[in-house]
Amino acid sequence: MALVQPLPSRNLVFPAPELHDPTTFDLATHGQPDFSESGQFFWADEQTHKAENGT
Repeated sequence: MALVQPLPSRNLVFPAPELHDPTTFDLATHGQPDFSESGQFFWADEQTHKAENGT
């Protein structure tokens, strides 16, 4: 029988990459999607995220 001691827990922190676009979400500006436009910030659309053929 072996005596096993758990390692002390520690938080690991990894650096995040720099942002390419500094735009932050604003509820007044970005809160409602405009479905007549594609490429809006914070909203996926069928033009940029098309379904694969056969699905």
